[in-house]
Amino acid sequence: MKKNTMLAIGAALLSVLISADECSPQQPVTAVEQQRAAAQKQAASEQTYCYECKNILGRRILFGKPGVIGYVALLNQAGQPVMYVTVNGKCSSAKKRLTPVQEVTELPYRRQTNGASQGDSSNTYVTDAQGEDGVYGTSEDYIYCFGTDGRYIQWSGQYLYSDKPFDLTIKPLIIDVGGKTKVSGQ
Repeated sequence: MKKNTMLAIGAALLSVLISADECSPQQPVTAVEQQRAAAQKQAASEQTYCYECKNILGRRILFGKPGVIGYVALLNQAGQPVMYVTVNGKCSSAKKRLTPVQEVTELPYRRQTNGASQGDSSNTYVTDAQGEDGVYGTSEDYIYCFGTDGRYIQWSGQYLYSDKPFDLTIKPLIIDVGGKTKVSGQ
């Protein structure tokens, strides 16, 4: 019984509060609040679609799938195709690394002033880190990829890549689709 009585009293108080709120005069809206509301409405109507975001996400999704085949035309300096090849996944830039290109080294030393020891300290140096191939330094700009036949391909010129086959109006010197090489004119 007590529970039902408490519920009834709570409901009555709630209805009194609601009706009192409806009867109370509204607070006047300031000019600043009106401007804020108008600016929010304007901003919401001007939101644009982010093509850059869509492109980055689409690329991540495409190359995140196992078994993606890419189609690459390797071009000479004049822009003419030298080779057309299918590759596993995509081409990678020689500048991409899985490890940092620099490392921080801290070298300790003992500070001295007028021959008296002032305590331990250290200097911090930033140096080139060893690359994945075990050597230091940089190499020429190039891309590299693996053909669908497993062959390693490295190219230092321009290239055209697609995840779908494409036609070239100028025949390349070498056509290699799936490890089957055909030299143009033979």
